[in-house]
Amino acid sequence: PYLNTISDFINCEIDINNPSGFILANKDTEVINGQSGMQVLYFENETDAINKHNAIDKDLAYITSSNPQTIYVRLENEAENSCFAVAPMQLEIKQAPIYVEPTDVFECDVNSTGLVSTDLNEKVNEITNGATQDLNVSFHLTSLNADNGANEIPLNFTTTANPQLVFARVENVNSGCFEVSQFYINSLSLPEVNHNQSFEACADNYDTSIEWDLTLKEIEILDGRQYNIDFTYYRSETDLENNNNPITNPESYTNTSNPETVYVKIRNASTECYNVVALDLIINMPPEINDFETFNICENENNLVDLTEINEALLDNTYNILVSYH
Repeated sequence: PYLNTISDFINCEIDINNPSGFILANKDTEVINGQSGMQVLYFENETDAINKHNAIDKDLAYITSSNPQTIYVRLENEAENSCFAVAPMQLEIKQAPIYVEPTDVFECDVNSTGLVSTDLNEKVNEITNGATQDLNVSFHLTSLNADNGANEIPLNFTTTANPQLVFARVENVNSGCFEVSQFYINSLSLPEVNHNQSFEACADNYDTSIEWDLTLKEIEILDGRQYNIDFTYYRSETDLENNNNPITNPESYTNTSNPETVYVKIRNASTECYNVVALDLIINMPPEINDFETFNICENENNLVDLTEINEALLDNTYNILVSYH
């Protein structure tokens, strides 16, 4: 038989002082290297390997007596077992990475596409939180790529599916040992709303300060019945985004300008995702009236007055204006 140089057999352990042991049979395929009719035996020293004496049970976890430790591999022809080759193999226990398992990510679908963007730097911070080792973290879309450290995705990542399965490769830089964990990035829908909402009122007697019940629009804003939704009102989008200065009396709000826009935050209390609707407060002004106290008419036989003649004195523009007298 032909016996190539055997690569080191490395076990990565969380507690290197309490190792789980080596299953030596896992090396058989590498040692045989495609040759047929071969069997592999393992020994603690070269003399035993040559004499085929005191073989190690390769199917049981073998606990080393030192770290690293060299053992010897005997590859022999099963039909002609006097034909054999012996080579050393090193067993070594290295420190596995110790880290925090990543949790799933939940992002609000602000573009209503079902896909979201997320900053995976936050996952790096979570995974390495409290670590005493020098850890390198990368993210991959398949377990194979994670195992091979290939095709790393960017830390500012936009999903291509919902949910998106991501594999985190966490490597102990000093030992070269790595572990692979997985988590999901989930896209959360925003509350469904109807935009372009407004209130209109008349500035009777030119009074442009009107009290509004902003909450009367909530049924129209929501697109169908939705649960666990709350509403908050703001005077500006900046205040809304920063959760500053909410309107404390939306049932009796008095406008400060005409027209005025207030902003409604519609939040799903379960997911914390929210949508924004601009609500316009529009005050329609009455027609401009010319100020006069007396309208003179010519004396006539029946003392009749054509009140429509007063309309022209009262208004410079009578288009689309209704005038009544009482």
